[in-house]
Amino acid sequence: FRSVSFLDGIIGEAGEQIRVLYSQGVSNDAESLFRSSEFVTPSQTGEPVRGLKGEYFTNRDFSGAPIITRIDRRVRFDWGESAPVPGMPQDDFSIRWTGKIRVDSDGEYQFFVQGDDGFRLFVNGQKIIDEWQDQGATLKDAKLSLKAGMLADIKLEYFEHTGDAQVSFGWAKAVNRQDSEALKLAATSDVAVVCVGFNATTEGEGFDRSFALSNEQQELIKEVAKVNAKTIVVLSAGGNVAM
Repeated sequence: FRSVSFLDGIIGEAGEQIRVLYSQGVSNDAESLFRSSEFVTPSQTGEPVRGLKGEYFTNRDFSGAPIITRIDRRVRFDWGESAPVPGMPQDDFSIRWTGKIRVDSDGEYQFFVQGDDGFRLFVNGQKIIDEWQDQGATLKDAKLSLKAGMLADIKLEYFEHTGDAQVSFGWAKAVNRQDSEALKLAATSDVAVVCVGFNATTEGEGFDRSFALSNEQQELIKEVAKVNAKTIVVLSAGGNVAM
C-alpha cells in the first residue's frame, strides 16, 4: 500500500513550470499536542511536579477511595480492552486528573480531549467540554481566553463502560489566523488550494462521525477565501460534510 499526500500529488501534477508553496494552515494538531503538552501539580514540599494527579477508581462515578493515586506526566493512554493499572477492572472504571497549566501570554487557548467512552473537561472551574456518554473514540475541542502569568486549574474526568478504553488530552495557545504563514502565501499566490476534512482520529468504524468540519478548518477556509478569490477547497471525508 502506498499513499500520496495532497501536497506531493499537486507538486507532481504541476511540474517544473509551476511553483507550489505550502504551509500547514491548522497547526494545532491534536496528536502532537497529546505528546507534548505540559502540566504541573502542587506538591507538599511547595515545589510543583510535572504532570497531573491521576485518581483511578474501580467504578464509573468516582465513588469511594481511588485504588491508586499517581502523577501522570501526560494524558495519552490507549488501554484497549485491558485494565489501566493492576487491580482495576477492564470495564466500568473512572479516572480523574487534576493540576494546573502555566499561561505565558494573554490570548485564546485551545483544549483537545479524545476519549472512548465519556469525558468532561473543566478549566478554572468552568466546564468547557462535556461528552459524558458511551461512545467510540471521539475528539472534541474548545477555546478559552486566559491571562498571562496565571496558573489555570485543570480537571479532566473520564469513564469507561465496555469495550476499548482510551483517553488523551492536550492544549496550546490558539493560532492567530491573520498572522499565519498560510494566509500570507494565499494572498500572494495565483491560486489557493485548501485541503481539509477528516482523518482516522475523527472518522472510522465503530463510532458516530461528526458532519461538521472543525472550527479551525472552517475559519481557515473563510480567511483564505477573503485574501484570494481563486480558492479551491478539497474535502477528504467518507461521507457528507455540513459546511
